[in-house]
Amino acid sequence: MTAPREPHDEVSFNEPEGIEAESLPRTTPRDDAADSASIRLNSEPPPADLAAVPREITPEAAEFLREFGARYTADEVIGKLRALRRMKVLVLGDTIIDEYHFVRPYGMPTKASVIAAQYLEAQSYAGGVLAVANHVAGFCDDVHLVTVLGAQDSKEDFVRANLRPNIRPKLFAQPGAPTTVKRRYLQKFLLQKLFEVSFFDDQPLRAELEAEVCDYLDAALADYDLVIASDFGHGCITRRMIDLLCARGRFLAVNTQLNSINYGYHVISRYPSADYVCIDEAETRMACRDRYSPIENLVRPLSRELRAQVVTVTRGHHGSLTWRAGKPFAHVPVLSRQVVDTVGAGDAFLSVAAPCAAANFPPDLVGFIGNAVGALAVRIVGNAQPVHPEMLYEFIRTLLP
Repeated sequence: MTAPREPHDEVSFNEPEGIEAESLPRTTPRDDAADSASIRLNSEPPPADLAAVPREITPEAAEFLREFGARYTADEVIGKLRALRRMKVLVLGDTIIDEYHFVRPYGMPTKASVIAAQYLEAQSYAGGVLAVANHVAGFCDDVHLVTVLGAQDSKEDFVRANLRPNIRPKLFAQPGAPTTVKRRYLQKFLLQKLFEVSFFDDQPLRAELEAEVCDYLDAALADYDLVIASDFGHGCITRRMIDLLCARGRFLAVNTQLNSINYGYHVISRYPSADYVCIDEAETRMACRDRYSPIENLVRPLSRELRAQVVTVTRGHHGSLTWRAGKPFAHVPVLSRQVVDTVGAGDAFLSVAAPCAAANFPPDLVGFIGNAVGALAVRIVGNAQPVHPEMLYEFIRTLLP
């Protein structure tokens, strides 16, 4: 039997080293409004209404908050989140540019069974691992991003312009491939998605590039308290990289997203081990090859297979389930029914829950914070802006005494 990964009872964070100004990406908005959304980074406060009291709290959520509030106050939770500032985080994964093309459907052509629509405008958002890095950088001061762009139409200027200033990017380029772009067409009034076209090449990285990335990671991993693998299955993270992350990462948090591009080929069991696993229910059932068993019955076997100390399963409108070795399951219901766009909500959950798990937060606290972040993320179109800490703190104050 494989020995479990060592539990992390106490976490001491490396003090951030000085960051030279010239190494930071510029965050001024691009001139072409149709090509780049001016996401709020550090300079602008979040809109007040995003952290407003939810219009509808379910009876299940109200009961949970009553019991949870007897164990934690808002100030205690916020204090623990503020203490994450000193954590040094490396984020690795697939870059995705999310394009939203807004249209006005006006009917069906007489000679074709398709929807005809008037083009209105387009916005581009920093998605995939870029969104994860932006979320993390709101809560941790020292964030290092490692990702692979396409050498063809790399979108590098866009990437650098849409990262928080405390993120230090290391960008590699895959020859002969584009940077992944997911272009969605939406009816603007109700934000209903009509159609999606993706530009990508998910072939394995060339051997020379893989070796270069692995050498870089091998030299860097020891400097970070937390490593987050945001694995969308688009080719950035290879088997060799996975083995390196599992062997050298001080605390490894992993999400393997199941999507229409990689469906059936990309599951969490690609990773031989991880300290924190954060996946949704469909991804859990796919990995366990089990469609109907209670989700609790799948978490413990999966944790043993991955030698994971903490596992979170996000469950959409059913909330989330978090388990830590030696602790009971923590079921946390959804904390808001106000949904604008679900794209990126799971990435937001992972981004803030992973540092909490690395800091040895109890499972109920990890689940509560993750659900609170998710409740705010679904109120934002695409990844137009990250979840700001002050936005989250204000929301927590509305939920807890």
